[in-house]
Amino acid sequence: MLSAILAILGSSTVGSLIGGIFAFLNKKADIEIRRLDQAHELELRKEDRELAKIEAEGRLQVAVAESEGEIESSRMTAIGQAHAADNLGAEEIKSAGGWAWLLILTDAFRRLIRPVLTLLLVSMALYLNWLLVERLGTGWDALSTEQKYDAAMQAFAWITGQASAVLGYWFVSRGQSK
Repeated sequence: MLSAILAILGSSTVGSLIGGIFAFLNKKADIEIRRLDQAHELELRKEDRELAKIEAEGRLQVAVAESEGEIESSRMTAIGQAHAADNLGAEEIKSAGGWAWLLILTDAFRRLIRPVLTLLLVSMALYLNWLLVERLGTGWDALSTEQKYDAAMQAFAWITGQASAVLGYWFVSRGQSK
């Protein structure tokens, strides 16, 4: 029986069949490679078109920006005048009379609100995390490693999330300098 199976597998007919199958598969792979190459070339041409389109839009934006430069300059002048109007001068304090102390107090409050709130938020975040670590310190050994890691990551994520929100708002709301 074994010799009959080996004789069939060793025959030229089976060899021709296997050779034909592999030749077919090889030809199919060559066709697929050519198709992929063509698709890749087509994709590269699409990217070239997109790049040319983006470059044209950029040139248009530069031309528009150059033509609007005068408008932007007057806008910046207006912003500068608005900031100058917010400054509290000696003349305004003198003209306030008895209410000068209130004017000075509100100006100081307006200038210090962001730094004070930021400092307060960071202080409270650190205090709460210190409290969390202190409370968990007595029962820390009862927690699994996964629970310890989860508690630490929650505390870290809260601190960094709050700090990034505050600092992001603080710096973004100041506007862009040009």
